[in-house]
Amino acid sequence: MRIAIFALALAACAPAGPPPRAQVEAIFDVPREYRILSTLPCAEGAALVYVVSAEGDLYSFEPDALAFRRIGALDCRAAFDAHPNSMAVDRAGTAWLNYTDGSLFKASTRDGSCVRADFSVGQHGFGNFGMAFVSTGKDLTDETLFVWGGHDWAASGMTFRERDADGEGLASIDRGGKTLAAIGRDPGGLGPMRADLTGTGDGRLYGFFATSPTVMAEIDVATGQTRNVQRLRGVTTGRAWAFSAWGGSFWLYWAPLGTSSNVTRLDPDGTTHDVLRDVGFRIVGAGVSTCAPTTAGRAAKRDPANHDPAETTDHDPDPEPSEAR
Repeated sequence: MRIAIFALALAACAPAGPPPRAQVEAIFDVPREYRILSTLPCAEGAALVYVVSAEGDLYSFEPDALAFRRIGALDCRAAFDAHPNSMAVDRAGTAWLNYTDGSLFKASTRDGSCVRADFSVGQHGFGNFGMAFVSTGKDLTDETLFVWGGHDWAASGMTFRERDADGEGLASIDRGGKTLAAIGRDPGGLGPMRADLTGTGDGRLYGFFATSPTVMAEIDVATGQTRNVQRLRGVTTGRAWAFSAWGGSFWLYWAPLGTSSNVTRLDPDGTTHDVLRDVGFRIVGAGVSTCAPTTAGRAAKRDPANHDPAETTDHDPDPEPSEAR
């Protein structure tokens, strides 16, 4: 009896281990729905998170179970040397993908089948961009695809003053996937920076910016200006990064150089949690529709590591550009 009690005491004093490795299932089945807005036309599975790898494989992600499920390879006929750059998902369960050649595709989240959108590359200078759907309109029953353009500083060799402001800031793409309309550019330090976007069912848009240090900020959908900027300690963009909102928290997918992606959860109180490490593939895009829950009814079950709260400010932190993916 004393031996058992002593063993339990040792276990209680043992330090917490590292974050668990991701569980990836090779066979995709129809996941559970988390629909909370019954009046919205939400397709089955539209409230899950979906991610795309650098190799062009599509996965679903259940944040509350910390489980990825491989759906399959995307059948998108982009240029030979092009690969996925970013992704958004609409309420119908269609994934919208921007490729590195600037092209735009629509893919099924059930089987990865894909068609090219009638989208002219380079409208208003936008080539590669982060993207997300946000609930808009009266009673937030509509949805709009917003995109954010920035410069790849490492590849261009430009300085801040030498850059061309075309292709920077916030824009929207019409529901047919044909026309891009520029909205506005943030006048602060985040204006020219690359970012991935995520939107919510309550009409909010957020950006995960490839800066050093990395930051997250809310974006005004009417002007493109940022606010409520948070520095993200311990998170770097490396060669691949993506971003999604789910269940009242933000989920950051980031890959340090030479590794596959890690997953970090950022809670509303500013604390970060490294929930998964080395998922086995590099996530370059993430999408979640406006059908996803916006409150913490299904928080992730495992919180193996807590970091210091992120710093929050109403002003741009004047970050330096990070190495772009």
